[in-house]
Amino acid sequence: MLRVHFLNQQKTELLQVQRDRFLHNWRKVGSGDNYPRFERMIETFESGFRKFTDVISREKLGPLCRINAR
Repeated sequence: MLRVHFLNQQKTELLQVQRDRFLHNWRKVGSGDNYPRFERMIETFESGFRKFTDVISREKLGPLCRINAR
């Protein structure tokens, strides 16, 4: 697996999983789209990461190495 993307329904937010990283990005799709505040973006990132680690744990896919970015 090189890279997997998960888009929200509006296609404006993207969770990206790679072998060595987990990313959350915002995408401008429409001309009226505005970048959301950091607090909103970090909530989505943390929620997505929790779901991801829950699946990894439940399916016994191995340990994850977690690096605190803050």
